[in-house]
Amino acid sequence: MSEKELYRPISEWLQGFLKGRYRRHKIIVEDTHRRKLSEFIFSKNIHRYFPNYSLFDIKVDITGVILGEDSAQLVFIECKIKPIRLLDVGQLLGYSLVAKPAYSFLISPGGLSAPLFSLLKNYGRYDILEYATSGPSKKKLIICTWDSARRDIQWRDALPPGVL
Repeated sequence: MSEKELYRPISEWLQGFLKGRYRRHKIIVEDTHRRKLSEFIFSKNIHRYFPNYSLFDIKVDITGVILGEDSAQLVFIECKIKPIRLLDVGQLLGYSLVAKPAYSFLISPGGLSAPLFSLLKNYGRYDILEYATSGPSKKKLIICTWDSARRDIQWRDALPPGVL
């Protein structure tokens, strides 16, 4: 299986996840790995909600939009086929620091690499997942293992604990 083969089932999962949480909102989910986030935002005509959208010179694997009457929030997913490494966390953390999405997921059927697992679980370094520390709540990357057979994340293994 290639990383690109994960995009469709994970996009479908994200669509269901967001529709379940935001019943009164319009939900948009697309595979955006080939285009800049700024181009995606402009093409969906939601750039008015993101004044600095032209600076979003990043390519996210899957992008979601939670569209309300007078607001829009982004959702990011980066897919990895191999176990998730600290380098992967750094990539998505950078994207999330720039655009401040409502959710930011790092998903892999391979779970976590041993060093990342140890850093998070044994040393409790969940602070490395934070990308928004001001406002009413802190936002953190959500790391999940993908279950290809069930076409769903393994909820019990999502990190940090209690984030979903």
